[in-house]
Amino acid sequence: MRSVVLLVVAAAVVGVVHSILPDHWVPLAVVGRTQRWSLFRVARISALAAAGHIPAPRALAGARGKRFGRYERPPRA
Repeated sequence: MRSVVLLVVAAAVVGVVHSILPDHWVPLAVVGRTQRWSLFRVARISALAAAGHIPAPRALAGARGKRFGRYERPPRA
């Protein structure tokens, strides 16, 4: 149980640090300001970008797993 809690905390910390990196929000802020977008539009575009950003690595990992073979756990004794 302790390892699950540690994993959840680690995932949360990585997620927060990952989301506050400037390369994630600066491009949207700059485009929004230069195009004079409303805050609502910037938030909507950000949500769309996040929606694509989350599943894309999983899809790539799945494709890589199919291409190079997937690790299979040995059967339990």
